[in-house]
Amino acid sequence: MISLLICVITLIVCGSLYPWNFTPAPGDPWLVLLHSWPPSEWNLIGDASNVAIYVPLGAIAFLAAAQHFSKRAALVTATLTGLSISVCMEVLQFYVPGRGTDLIDVLFNSIGAALGALLAWRCRKPGSRFQSLAAPILLLGCWVLYHFFPFIPSIGFERTTIELGMWFHPLSFSLLDACQYAAEWLAAGMVLQRLFGHVRLWWAPAAFVIHFTARPVFISRPFVLEEILGLALAVLLWSWLPRRARLDPWLLIAVALVREIAPFIGSSSHSSHAWIPFQVLFASMRGEAINFLFRVTFDYGAILWLWHCRGVSYRRAGIILACLLACAAAAKGFLSGSTISTTDPALVLLLALTLQELAPDSAAS
Repeated sequence: MISLLICVITLIVCGSLYPWNFTPAPGDPWLVLLHSWPPSEWNLIGDASNVAIYVPLGAIAFLAAAQHFSKRAALVTATLTGLSISVCMEVLQFYVPGRGTDLIDVLFNSIGAALGALLAWRCRKPGSRFQSLAAPILLLGCWVLYHFFPFIPSIGFERTTIELGMWFHPLSFSLLDACQYAAEWLAAGMVLQRLFGHVRLWWAPAAFVIHFTARPVFISRPFVLEEILGLALAVLLWSWLPRRARLDPWLLIAVALVREIAPFIGSSSHSSHAWIPFQVLFASMRGEAINFLFRVTFDYGAILWLWHCRGVSYRRAGIILACLLACAAAAKGFLSGSTISTTDPALVLLLALTLQELAPDSAAS
């Protein structure tokens, strides 16, 4: 668990200080930090992102501390860990051009760490049903957050009208995206079935109604035709395939591998390299990066969990999937316009380690 905690802290430090271009600046960063309260304005997307980033830190710090201290002491330790790291990052960001030093970020980072610790406490509570369902709960949380993050109401139907009009544009449809949505909805159905027992076929139309109704209310992804067709395909597969066949992750694996290389076939621009894991996400807009991270975490986590349901250990499944993604990344080196990145294999290994630690047998030990 300590190694996992070190990995998470390293990611937070690297992401907070990206692009790691430190420049001397006049003034005292501690005074700037203290005088940043109260905030002149509230950035709801940024605040929600600050909470989301520190939830994993709080959860893993709690699990690591709970191995040596009482649960209450572990909760305080995890919260103080998030607070300390956040304060250090805000002070160091004073010397990174383009970064701000704000006490409001410390507040929401600390809230995220405390929330993660409370969730971990609930899942690790002796006799709790959540102890054996930690992996499905994590996957369902990523799935919901991907669809609705950052949960900021923005009532208005003009955007929905435009999105519906784009459905009939001849160049707006992607068969690969439809297959990806189908594989994701099918995996989401298996997660729901693991959490709530036998799930009837109407779960998918019900989820679609909720999704379509809530979409105009939240700032989120565009509602595309591929998602509708993918859901319909998932319903057909759910009704035709036996339960054991639904546990087969190869549809999701195939979509993930093709997704890696398909956009760059036929491109004429030069390929680039991003050898540092998660560098592409660090350089992206925070809200978009977190939303993308929720999706790939669900995709890769669902593959590992489905394999685990078929008797494969998380460690072995993680190594196999990471090798497949590394091969896909290497193949991108022969395609123009691609970005060769180590992010996906690194994320898979990190997820495998996390799920292995959350497994009931790991908790018992």
